[in-house]
Amino acid sequence: MPELIERLKTEHTEIIDMLFRAKSLSRRNTSGLRQLLMAKDLLISHLKTEDDELYAYLMERAEGDASLKNQVLEFISEMKDITEKAIDFFDRYTKKVEEGQRSESILQRLKGRLLGSKTDEFQEDFEKIYSLILDRIHKEENTLYPLYLRLKGSETTPQHSR
Repeated sequence: MPELIERLKTEHTEIIDMLFRAKSLSRRNTSGLRQLLMAKDLLISHLKTEDDELYAYLMERAEGDASLKNQVLEFISEMKDITEKAIDFFDRYTKKVEEGQRSESILQRLKGRLLGSKTDEFQEDFEKIYSLILDRIHKEENTLYPLYLRLKGSETTPQHSR
């Protein structure tokens, strides 16, 4: 399996794991907030890799193939929507921590603000974004990555002439 796909799948596992651990934020756990911040950083890096390497390659290969191009553009469009929702979520719940350089006192204050009367709101928002990300990962790993691998494989497969 090409290194890019292995790396992206590993990052998927790490993102899911960090988000799962971040659920502890609702139990007033500062480490849950740290997990949320780490998940945000990894997700942003992951999305950049997908844009720069995966989608760039797929769009290049889609030149002259309208069906493939439409399929890739649909994935890109869906990812843009999910990215906007994820960044909005992360900004809403982590921005003050990042501005405060993640100091313990800032983490404690933010934790108190988030988990005071708005625990249910955070939990509801978290579940929505968690579900969106899980669904997207499933779709990428079952549809997009196999497409990439098939196209990569066709580059190295000699074409037989008749």
